[in-house]
Amino acid sequence: GGALGMLDSSGNPMLEALSPLEVDSGTPYRSIGLGWTQACGVTEAGMLKCWGVNTPENPLGDGLNALVTTPKPVDEGTKYQEFSSSLSLGDKCGLTQAGALKCWGPKYGSDVPKGFSASKTYTRLSHGEGHACALTTEGGLECWGDNSAGQLGDGTKEARSEPVAVVFPD
Repeated sequence: GGALGMLDSSGNPMLEALSPLEVDSGTPYRSIGLGWTQACGVTEAGMLKCWGVNTPENPLGDGLNALVTTPKPVDEGTKYQEFSSSLSLGDKCGLTQAGALKCWGPKYGSDVPKGFSASKTYTRLSHGEGHACALTTEGGLECWGDNSAGQLGDGTKEARSEPVAVVFPD
C-alpha cells in the first residue's frame, strides 16, 4: 500500500481514499502514469517524481527499496516530458525533453532510469504489458520488449531489448 502518496493523521501511509486527495500540493503536473501500487508524474518543470511501493521487482527508479509515501524526484538533473508504465509488471519508461528514452524495471535490469544505445530521438511514448513503443522525430514508430505475439510489428516473434522499427506493409 501507500500508493496514494499521502499520510494519515498518525503519519501512516494511506492505503485507500473514497474521494480525491491532493498529492504534492502546489506542484503542477503535465503527465502522470500509474502502476499497480505506485504512481509517477512529470511536473511542468520537467521533474519526474514517483511514489508508492518500491521493491526490486517494482522499482520507483531511485535505486532504493523503501516505501515512498510522498512524490520523490527520480533521475534528478534530467528533464522529462512524458512517463509511461506497464500496469502490473513493474517496467517503466520516460521520455526526456531532449527526446531520449530512459527505462527501468525488471525487464530492463535496472532500478534506475537508463538509456538505450540508439541515437535516435523520440516525441511520444506508450507502454504495454511487457513491451513499449515510441514515435521517432522522423515520424517512424519503434517498439521493444516482449514480442511473443508479434506485438512489436517487426515481422518476428523475437523479444527486443532495443527499439526496432515497426514494418508497415506496402
